Amino acid sequence: MVFFSKLKEYIRSSLWVIPVTMGLFSLFLSVGLFYFELSYGPLISLDLIKRVSIGSFSTTFSTLLAAIVTVFGILLPMIFSILVRTSNQFSPRILRTYRSAIAPKILVGLLLATILYFMSFLIIANYFSSQIISPASLIVAFMFVILTIYSIPTFFDQFATSLEPVYIVSHIANDLKTILKNLGNLNSSDESSSSRQDRSYLDPEKYQFRINSPKTGYIQAIDYKKLVKILQNYSTVAAIPVRPGEFVLENSSILFSNERQLLSREAKQSIYKCFVLSSRSSGIRDLEFQLDELVGIVVRALSPGVTDIATAIECVNYLGFTSNELLNRPLKSGIHLDEKNKQRLFSKEFDFYGLVHAAFDPIRQNINAQPMVVIHVLKVLQNLTSNCKYKDRAAVLANVALQFIKDTKKQVSDFDLDRMQRFLESIELTLHQLK
Repeated sequence: MVFFSKLKEYIRSSLWVIPVTMGLFSLFLSVGLFYFELSYGPLISLDLIKRVSIGSFSTTFSTLLAAIVTVFGILLPMIFSILVRTSNQFSPRILRTYRSAIAPKILVGLLLATILYFMSFLIIANYFSSQIISPASLIVAFMFVILTIYSIPTFFDQFATSLEPVYIVSHIANDLKTILKNLGNLNSSDESSSSRQDRSYLDPEKYQFRINSPKTGYIQAIDYKKLVKILQNYSTVAAIPVRPGEFVLENSSILFSNERQLLSREAKQSIYKCFVLSSRSSGIRDLEFQLDELVGIVVRALSPGVTDIATAIECVNYLGFTSNELLNRPLKSGIHLDEKNKQRLFSKEFDFYGLVHAAFDPIRQNINAQPMVVIHVLKVLQNLTSNCKYKDRAAVLANVALQFIKDTKKQVSDFDLDRMQRFLESIELTLHQLK
């Protein structure tokens, strides 16, 4: 399961898999059509082809091939130059979004497929010029040209849209929605409505032995079920002080236990197989990573060199959406039971307190005396508090709102400060009404 999840993520973020697959398909298609028609006769009968010499076809297709190669050579450097400049202004997320988008890969794939098809067509057609001119191959060749030509305007429309910060924000929001949906798939034993996870059982002082990471990298995934089975076989309990998405160094602790047998070479190898590490972050599977990307766009939009208030407010709206999705939802408790319902494994989980502070603290720290953004943040927090069913989670929101006002009250006018105070009073009133 972990392998297929990692493979899917790799294909999704790779720029070359789809284009190369399309190019190889066109190459095999060209050879296959010629071989079939050479062996069994033409698939399509066209009298017009009989009147045209192979030299005319070669000249026409060579001209088209040269034109497509020229477009390919000009288009790619221009695209990447624009992407690099835009990503430097707003967020590296623009590059990652472009890598995961389908439209650019389809265009590059069509260009590559057309080039390879024309090259193989010219080679084979000239070699078999005295025996056959394949009508089906000619039709497919012109179809490749037509698809390539008409895909260019569509690509540039999508490309221009993908450079807009709002598009990047909505793209991140879709990834967040997928992650939040997965967070909702809990068993009754996993559920916790507390605002903060109880991490007292992750204290290393409670354990005698620890297993360290075999290498440096991002934790892509952890197979908790397999770890529980391993611990059950040794009749022991363990704790994992890290979670998927975190960056660990070689020889840093990834598991605590009081069972010495887990330190044996065989046991450690079994445990290592439950951790998938990579040089890159886990992307769509990592909630904190996606939040950092979204908050990063807000911070850049609020920087003195950019000051894009509209983009900042749009990001705040989606941060509110993310918080609202988890507002009243039970989250993972971090307690994993074995087949006999005994506690075997404690894991570090992402809680509501961490979500809210990861989402709003960087904005507060980089607000740069922008009362319009502060007021909008307070409005979002007010709406979240009114939707909240749990007092401890509403208290987290109220505390964040209070910190925003404390940090900005000396930099805004009395009128704006009065509006902020009214939002805070509304939030605190809602908090006191919750049981």
